[in-house]
Amino acid sequence: MPFPYRRLLHALTSKLEPLEPRGDVLEAARSVALIGGYAAQRRLEDAERITHSLLNGKERTNLRLFGVSLLFRVQKKTWQELGLLEELDQRLRSEEKDCVLLLERMGRLRLSLGRYQEALEAFERALRIRPRKARLHYRRALALLELDRIEEAKVSLLAIETFDRRAARLSYGIYFEEDRRYRQAAEAFEEARARLGESAALLYRLGRAYQRAFDVESAAKAFEDALRVKGAKRRWNEALAQSLEMSGRFEDAARAYQHAARALPHRARSLRDRAALSLVKTSEFEEASKLFSRGRVPLRAFIPPRLFSSRKAIEAELAEDFTRSELHETLGDLFYRSGKFTQASEAYRRALERRSDRDPALIVRLGLSLHRSARYQEACEFFARLLPYEPELVPLALQFRFNPQFHRNACYAEACAHHPLRKRTILYESFHGRSASCNPYAIFLAIVDRPGFEDFTHIFSLNDASLLPAAHRRRKNVIILRRESPAFREALATAEYLINNTSFPPYFSRRDGQKYLNTWHGTPFKALGRDERNDFFPWRNIARNFLHTTHLLSSNPHTTRVLLEQFQVRDLYRGKILEIGYPRIDRSLCMGDEERRQIRERFGAGPSDRLVLFAPTFRGTVGAPTLDLAELERDLNALLALPIRLVFRGHYFVENAFRSGQFSDLIAPDDLDTNALLAAADFIISDYSSLVVDALVLKKKLLLYVLDFEAYHSERGLYFELDELPGEKARTRDELVATLRGLLEGNLRYDEARDDRIREQLAPHEDGASVERLIPSFFHAEGERSSEASPTNERRPSILFYGGTLFPHGITAALVNLIERIDPERFDIALLLEPSALSTPERRARFDALPKHVRLLAFQGPAIAKPNQRAAFDHLRLERRLESADAAAVIERLFQNEARRTLGDAQFDYVIDYDGYSLFFASLLAQVGHERTRRLIYQHNDMFGEWNTKYPSLPALFHEYRHYDAIVSVSRSTRDVNFERLAKRFDLEGIPHVFAENLIDLERITRGASERLPEEDAPLFHASPIESRRAVKSGEPTIFINVGRLSPEKGQDRLIEAFSCVHREHPNTRLLLIGEGPLRSTLTETIQARGLSEDVRLLGWRANPFAYMARSDCFILSSRHEGQGLVLLEAMTLGLPTIAADIPCIRDVLQGRGGLIVSDHVEGLTQGMRAHLEGRVARPRFDAERYLENALKAFYAVLEGDDEALSVALEA
Repeated sequence: MPFPYRRLLHALTSKLEPLEPRGDVLEAARSVALIGGYAAQRRLEDAERITHSLLNGKERTNLRLFGVSLLFRVQKKTWQELGLLEELDQRLRSEEKDCVLLLERMGRLRLSLGRYQEALEAFERALRIRPRKARLHYRRALALLELDRIEEAKVSLLAIETFDRRAARLSYGIYFEEDRRYRQAAEAFEEARARLGESAALLYRLGRAYQRAFDVESAAKAFEDALRVKGAKRRWNEALAQSLEMSGRFEDAARAYQHAARALPHRARSLRDRAALSLVKTSEFEEASKLFSRGRVPLRAFIPPRLFSSRKAIEAELAEDFTRSELHETLGDLFYRSGKFTQASEAYRRALERRSDRDPALIVRLGLSLHRSARYQEACEFFARLLPYEPELVPLALQFRFNPQFHRNACYAEACAHHPLRKRTILYESFHGRSASCNPYAIFLAIVDRPGFEDFTHIFSLNDASLLPAAHRRRKNVIILRRESPAFREALATAEYLINNTSFPPYFSRRDGQKYLNTWHGTPFKALGRDERNDFFPWRNIARNFLHTTHLLSSNPHTTRVLLEQFQVRDLYRGKILEIGYPRIDRSLCMGDEERRQIRERFGAGPSDRLVLFAPTFRGTVGAPTLDLAELERDLNALLALPIRLVFRGHYFVENAFRSGQFSDLIAPDDLDTNALLAAADFIISDYSSLVVDALVLKKKLLLYVLDFEAYHSERGLYFELDELPGEKARTRDELVATLRGLLEGNLRYDEARDDRIREQLAPHEDGASVERLIPSFFHAEGERSSEASPTNERRPSILFYGGTLFPHGITAALVNLIERIDPERFDIALLLEPSALSTPERRARFDALPKHVRLLAFQGPAIAKPNQRAAFDHLRLERRLESADAAAVIERLFQNEARRTLGDAQFDYVIDYDGYSLFFASLLAQVGHERTRRLIYQHNDMFGEWNTKYPSLPALFHEYRHYDAIVSVSRSTRDVNFERLAKRFDLEGIPHVFAENLIDLERITRGASERLPEEDAPLFHASPIESRRAVKSGEPTIFINVGRLSPEKGQDRLIEAFSCVHREHPNTRLLLIGEGPLRSTLTETIQARGLSEDVRLLGWRANPFAYMARSDCFILSSRHEGQGLVLLEAMTLGLPTIAADIPCIRDVLQGRGGLIVSDHVEGLTQGMRAHLEGRVARPRFDAERYLENALKAFYAVLEGDDEALSVALEA
């Protein structure tokens, strides 16, 4: 239920009007209304702008506080919203006023944060004002249930029935149901059966609660009971049918759907279809086909003029282009009207196969034709495509119900799950559908007329059907589908063979039984994958595709190495590597003289003419090409002055720019493959393109136009130096023209010996027979691998980490420290990241600094889910609990599929959720690996405290712990606290709880300490870092420093309060806070209110905090809870005196190492700073090297489950 902020606004305005000037009330009310409106429309930037103006430099009035809380609500910043509402409540209480809506909202927020006693107090205060409000009794009961005060909760629940007429009739269970607590609703309705009697409406509600909890068998029984009771409504048969269908009682489901169809005539068609689909699942195809066909109109209401054409005329047009769906459809209509249903069905089938948009009316006509031909099973196969395979048990959230991308992906998921593989069908794609070219097209040409492939169907993914030459569009076994169309997605899910030279879209996941050949598109000259220097994570989807391939084609060892290493899949790849040469080069080598002559004639080149192909490489990055059309025009004009026939083949952006100008005649037609051009040309001009190798194999005279070699090498990256490349080189336009003229006139000797040497290196397998080697390996599963899938002799155990969003905080620092220290000779390490989350410069900087030996793999969302899977997971995410074992099974299937989609065939021996906060990734990683995979999940903090203060969704995450082999805390105390507060509540006592302390980066700390400060920050400090502080004069200020995220658990609010007290006594002191976070504006206001703007500085995030720490006098940790306090270890490494509040993990860190532990409140922090100023805080005694050695040993022991080794490491 949406929060009634308008009513609360009215209530607050009426209460506060006497207390504030009228104009201020109106101004604030207008701003609050704007915030509410913008927030409701998800215009969060506008809402934030109004929010900033609402409080910036102005008094914190009640209305202004409420306005900011509205924004926090929409942003799901629970604790920030609660903090403002609690401040608002305190203000009202000081005036002896209360607001029921405010108290209810406060109580709900406290309830979500697990602060049950405080929630109960808020609800009880509200009930004293509105004792007859049923919803308040319900909220109070929820708090009491969580506090195990069951009898009191029952009193509140029964009070609901006193004050709500609906509840009096249907029981208080309706409140649980509306709150999406379906299991509790079902229990309430079951209890009410005995207490209130078995009314039909009550039993229906019971069934619906069970159904939405995915307990379909109990739901079916309840619905059946409801329909037997007086007052039942026949339309309830639909809900019964859904539960029966999902529980596998298909015949009963079919009968129930038909009963529902009679009760709901306006939906009879869709309900009969579900009845028919239920019969299909029992193999009752004839009855199902009759149901599907019943009442359906066979032909279009509008008869196109083409329908009156003769059959021969249509067939004549098809002889010219057999890929035209509309012609097959018209032919089918002609056959159907003539009663020739078998011929009609074949025509409609061909039309449907060639129609990209999958028209439902065409599916109906095909199904009817098959039905009339008594081919019932085939008819059912097509009719079933008109509706989802499963009924929707839980209504989808609006954000998905009307989301086209979600439904497109759901259709793909459904096709993968339920559509049969299309045997002997090949889907080809080149360059994301921009052409029919390269290796996939060459493979097609080699096999399309080959014996043994006569009954294969060849499907091309193209953005435009005209890109395939007309000669092939005449073939009856060739189909063209528009890329990303519904038909393309279905073909991607069902074709037995997949061939691509780049990558399929991120939602693609190879099914069992599919074979996927990735041919790549040439020998890499330019830097690829992780070597690329001017793009962010460019390999993410290509690497994912490689992990799905069954076969990876390569032309030489260099290509094999680059593809495996730079796309980050070496040692993870499980398919066959076919290092056998490129089919596209076969095409050039084997081209006949007649075809070569025909191509040359298309450009006006006779036998004595010199045909020159100018093919400059792609510039820029994917999605951001760099085009210098003016320079290119001058190049073309200079070349046209020579006695040649010139052909241009370039990036499609360039070609499109030139199509309407003076150079339009030079552009090679789209239907002409580049390798055909190479074979027909006499000279090739290129630069850093892989087609240089193709030309090298053909022994063509080659010119490399490399005017920007140094810049390109520096910015993009190249694998070869200039003298390692074949061909003559030209660094300027004049050199290019002069070199080509010299070759044309015979005045310049071409260095063929150089090309021969390079050819041996880069084209060892190019003999025109690569397809002959490919066919038995890919299509017939014969032949040997040309290279091992794992080029190393012994496979190392592999670890997959997930480390969150690389936000610059302690968890990220600890993760990087750990993976840098793990021995790469002992373990193969991969890190799973979500590119969309790496959006800030700070996160990108962390990404760029990750060790090169760590494989970087990407999760690319959104998840590909069917509606019931999406609904089940959303319920877990939003309501933070599992409703039933059946719901858990639905969610597990979703993440099994997601693990497969994300990581393909890669297997890991160890999986570590190092972040420990994301429900989605904890669920995903729980399904990664094989039956022997060991899975660990980290707890970096007091997770109960995190739930209570910041993250209301954590209980859902705690449910996922059951899939892990161990729960790892980062200190002994944190482990003990988490076990004590979570294990019994969430049934985790059977899972080992262990700990392994975080690692520190000793080299980075010491290096960072010696670096210079930014000029703007230098005046804050003494002249020298800590090593020279003994010489500092006593007149300089004493500097306290705190490093950490500005959020409640870090306690900077109480640190500022404590410093305020100390500063009054010792004015020559300064407090520096390094970090960013949601409390920045609140802390700024506190600093200003205390008059400390010159003495307390919020410095924000700093990439190198150690330079600041080294120049400070004392480090102070004010956290309310921590997992370990990594920053304390860093401060001690620098020899910095440390003060820390007495929270569980701190004694683990400081015990025996110096430092001062103070009581966990403002007064304790105050006393600690006074102690330092009086010289009573000693420098730490910390052996960082020994600590690192033991921490790493402990990690290895936890990783491998070696309890004995862990004990030894912890005792050292």
